Amino acid sequence: MAATIGTHSHLLVLGEAEREQVMARVLHYLRSAPETGEGEFELPIVTLAVRGRRGPSAWRATACG
Repeated sequence: MAATIGTHSHLLVLGEAEREQVMARVLHYLRSAPETGEGEFELPIVTLAVRGRRGPSAWRATACG
């Protein structure tokens, strides 16, 4: 779990010292929480996606037709 958290962009942009401090706090929390302290646990992931579609534009209508 900690390795996955370490790949998130908000951690990757931190300086090395600050990133190490944050990861130490993450590890401390994960080890001390009953749900994540030992063994396996479920981590549901929710993904939000936005899909856009291009419609006819004035440029296309002029250029193509």
